[in-house]
Order: sequence, then structure tokens, then C-alpha cells
Amino acid sequence: LKMMPGGAGVGGKQLAAAEERLKVAESLICSMTKKERKQPELLITDITSRSRLGRIAAGAGRTTKQADELVSDFQRMRVMMQNMAKMAMKQQGGDMPGPNAQSNPADSFGNRKARRSGAKGGKKKRPAAKGFGAK
Repeated sequence: LKMMPGGAGVGGKQLAAAEERLKVAESLICSMTKKERKQPELLITDITSRSRLGRIAAGAGRTTKQADELVSDFQRMRVMMQNMAKMAMKQQGGDMPGPNAQSNPADSFGNRKARRSGAKGGKKKRPAAKGFGAK
């Protein structure tokens, strides 16, 4: 953790506590099934979540309280990341493009003329007709 950005300013006790929390989290995550890792909602909202957390804690040699803390930390971080993504989208001025959307490189760089002409969306020129009513 000391090598991470901002980690140099962290005290020794805080660093040791953070590393211990990481060890606990790693052991709990390693005790989860692949399905639980892919679908963390099974540990949050599912009917069997209490028994799942108990099994995970026992498998990791930890307490159920530690498993509960891991899940609550996960939820808190998930909400925080969603809020940060929303704020980033607002700063960019719109929705994020989907995976199939074509992005224009001129939009992200300093090509002001291209951005302005795209924003105006003026009248588009149609090519000349090639015959009788050809489109």
C-alpha cells in the first residue's frame, strides 16, 4: 500500500491496519464461490445471504461480523463509484456513449471547428440526383 499514490503520507499504524483489512478481505473473497464473486447481490439481497456469509466467514477462518463489514464496504464503494461516474458524465455534458457508439476523435481533442460544425447540425447537402427520381 505504501507504493500507491498518497500512500507515502500514511502513518505506520494506519498502513498496518489497512494491510490487515486487505488480508481479511482477500481471505473472505477467496472463500466465495465464482457465482458469488460475479453476483455480489447474492450476499446482499438474496434470501440465503445470511447463510452464505456464515459459510464464507467459516471457510476463511473469520467472523461473520468481518464478512458483514466486507459486504457493507463493498456497497459503500459501489455507490461512491456510481456517484463519481454520474458527476463525470455531468461534467462532460451528456451521457456516456454505449459500446456500439462511434466516437469522433475530434470531440475529445482541441479541434474547435469540427466540434462546432457537429454541434450546429446545420442543413446537410444532398448529392445531385442521378436520373429520374433516383435518390
